[in-house]
Amino acid sequence: MAMDSSGNVIVVGVSDAGFVGGDWLIIKYSGAGVPLWTLGPHGWDDLVAGMNQGISSTPAITVPYRGIDEWVRIAILSGGTALLALAARVAGLLVRDRAAAAGRQEAGRQFRVLADRIADVVLVCSLDGTIKWASPASTRYGYAAGDLAGRRLAELVHPEDLVASTRAVQSAVRRGQPSGRFSCRVRSADGTWRHAEALVSRYHDPGAPDQLLVTARDVSDQVALRRQVTHLTFHDALTGLPNRAYLEDRARDMFAAGPRGTAGAIFLDLDGFTEVNDSVGHGAGDLLLTQAARRLRAAVPPEVTVARWGGDEFALLVENAASAGEIVDIAERLTLAVAEAPFTVADRDVPLTASVGVAFANGGGHGDLLRNADVAMSRAKEAGGGRVEVFAAHMHADVVRRVELASDLRRAITEREFELAYQPVVDLNTGRVLGAEALIRWSRAGEPVPPAEFLGVAEDSGLIVELGDWVLRKACRQAVAWQDSGRAITVSVNFSRRQLSAARFTDSVTAVLDETGLDPGALTLEIAERVLIEGAAPMVAGLAALRRRGLRLAIDDFGTGYASLAYLRQLPVDIIKIDPSFVAGLDHDPTLGMLTRTIVQVGRELGIEVVAEGIERAEQLDALRDMGCGLGQGFLIARPMPAHEVETLPGTDPPLPFAAAPIEPIDPIDPPDGAPGQVPPMPPPAPAAPVGSPPLVP
Repeated sequence: MAMDSSGNVIVVGVSDAGFVGGDWLIIKYSGAGVPLWTLGPHGWDDLVAGMNQGISSTPAITVPYRGIDEWVRIAILSGGTALLALAARVAGLLVRDRAAAAGRQEAGRQFRVLADRIADVVLVCSLDGTIKWASPASTRYGYAAGDLAGRRLAELVHPEDLVASTRAVQSAVRRGQPSGRFSCRVRSADGTWRHAEALVSRYHDPGAPDQLLVTARDVSDQVALRRQVTHLTFHDALTGLPNRAYLEDRARDMFAAGPRGTAGAIFLDLDGFTEVNDSVGHGAGDLLLTQAARRLRAAVPPEVTVARWGGDEFALLVENAASAGEIVDIAERLTLAVAEAPFTVADRDVPLTASVGVAFANGGGHGDLLRNADVAMSRAKEAGGGRVEVFAAHMHADVVRRVELASDLRRAITEREFELAYQPVVDLNTGRVLGAEALIRWSRAGEPVPPAEFLGVAEDSGLIVELGDWVLRKACRQAVAWQDSGRAITVSVNFSRRQLSAARFTDSVTAVLDETGLDPGALTLEIAERVLIEGAAPMVAGLAALRRRGLRLAIDDFGTGYASLAYLRQLPVDIIKIDPSFVAGLDHDPTLGMLTRTIVQVGRELGIEVVAEGIERAEQLDALRDMGCGLGQGFLIARPMPAHEVETLPGTDPPLPFAAAPIEPIDPIDPPDGAPGQVPPMPPPAPAAPVGSPPLVP
């Protein structure tokens, strides 16, 4: 046994070591070699006492061993100068202590190697949040080695994220608590903020104070991508405005929180936008939509949500208006913003108006609010556009009725529940029947449905295309039957905008002519004035191609304000049909008389036939004859009738007898009085009569 200069007892030259039962290690001292362990001064007295006692006996004494939180039990088994036998409890204690120390050193080395190689920033901090060490990955944030040492974590976290970050750190500081995970924005060396996901945990190293281990991963790119996806999900790519999904979510949140003031929704549709797409292309239409979006956004307060609902429709959500009148005022400003100046697209100035619907949040849910505003907008459009309509309860009932009507109409097309009536067109001087206009009739559950009612539904739903094909085919077959029987009666068929815009429209008309064998000159296509004037170039070109084949083209309802007389020379037309509103005032309105006379004269000079529609009274007939109008139709001349009744009308000899006094107009749906082909008997004078039966396209 020996003692070093510091007073520590040392044991040297251990040999012949081995276990002797249980936990006791027998060590023989040989008197030479290297130290095996060191016993601190605190165990000196116990050791000396044990050695003294061990000369004559083998009692066991216990002394603490420096550096290990356990006791070393030492027993003197024998004494003497040449031999010292010791027994130590926990035989592997000393070796394990040295291995643990080596393990800690290796773990520390591996930790540093791992921290150096990963992209995440690793920070070792004291429990108060002071940074002690930072991994080289901190250079990704612009910090040089050692720049972060001594700084507080709170200095690097965005103030808005500090509360959540502090809560996570405090959770990790408490013993027994799980690691804290949080997202925050971290300050870079240049002062910018980068998004990070951080994990903080308590780090325990035996023999050293506990510390905090923080790892932070830069997720700025992921956050930017998430934001981009969210923006694309809830915003319109063309206009940059919020989209339908965003507005619906916003309305849902508004109803969940409860409006703080008067709330409402506004729907807006651009009148005439379809014609822009058809005439100058979809690219120009997209440009127009972006211009419209900017105007609408600039016309309303910033707190109002402006969204693109779809197509040429926009929707606005007003959440905290002072009154219902304020919401209506916003709607009026929107109509002015659209109509105040033309839109410039494809080097053209395109004037547009807007149909606007308004609804208020009076009970119900967000779906009811948006639906009601949409219904009100549809009503504004039906009324001619360029106006604001406020939702009323009856509007919803009308929508439900139209939906039911569309369903029944689809079934009726399948089951062929329709009939055609023909209204003759005659020579006003001779009374000879030259042609007949085909007019569709439908009885629903035994009750006649006004054409103006179901044809609008057919147009909106797209059923008009299939329905129109049926009308064209049936009318052409009837014209062939008349020709085969020696009657030179042409047939006129009305076409709507949707029919003319349908794919292969020209081919479908040609196919019907080939199928029925009808002479093209015996078929007249009637197009409403506005449809023809505002029609796209391909549509007009298709009509011109049909006209070159021999078909005749008529402008229906001419004079309603869309076309100028000078424009007639540029249109591929053969016939103009004067609108009934002009004819109705011939016997009492000098202005209408002058306009009608002008139309007749221009038509004659251009070589275009003129047909007067809606002749109801003898005075109107006389006035038209005086003007030189050659053709006409109306209740005074002949009502709409089945094809077999048209065949009973006088052809060229004798002429059709005209009434000499006003007669009561006959409802085109009710059965006529008198025998077929006869003019009804003359009743007493009656008030102004209604306009004639609506054609296929009202």
